[in-house]
Amino acid sequence: MIGISYSSYESHLWLGVQTFLLRDVNMDSLQTAKEELTQGTHTVIDVMTFTQYSNALIRNDQNLSNFYYHRFSPEMKVAVDAWLQTDPLKNPNAPPSPFAMSEYNRTHVLLAQQFATKTNLELQQAQQANENSSSYVFLSVLYSSALFIDGVIGRTSNKKMGQILLYITMAITIIATVILIQLPTATHVLVH
Repeated sequence: MIGISYSSYESHLWLGVQTFLLRDVNMDSLQTAKEELTQGTHTVIDVMTFTQYSNALIRNDQNLSNFYYHRFSPEMKVAVDAWLQTDPLKNPNAPPSPFAMSEYNRTHVLLAQQFATKTNLELQQAQQANENSSSYVFLSVLYSSALFIDGVIGRTSNKKMGQILLYITMAITIIATVILIQLPTATHVLVH
């Protein structure tokens, strides 16, 4: 009876761990999407501003090119400055745009990647919590089977059959207990 109760208890604790991990997965997935959308928005603005800036440069309109240059995001200014040092209007080997430069820092993409990595780890942990819960349910079934067979022994008139059932009950109980000892406990996870 103790094995059944403890296994059921641990199974429910692992389901709770899984629930909270899946909540974190959802929250981090939303953060990933938010960062990707933010980066997409910033990139569109950078592309549009750069297009106007480069058109002004080609037309030698210094006032208009300065106007657009001062509206670049800080990340874009660094990339444009590095790109301009390659002398792109005269150098055929220059990168095609500042977006091809390593200096073009896509901060929100990096944040999205960090959230995606965290999400994958939490999802793996949630799947492991589910497996642990299932293992404890399986142990409950084993202990219940042993308890059922033990109840049958008292109703068996055949002494030999009773001994065989007793050995089966003992084997099931020992196997279940060995498995139980090896399984992680949810209380250990919840404490950390």
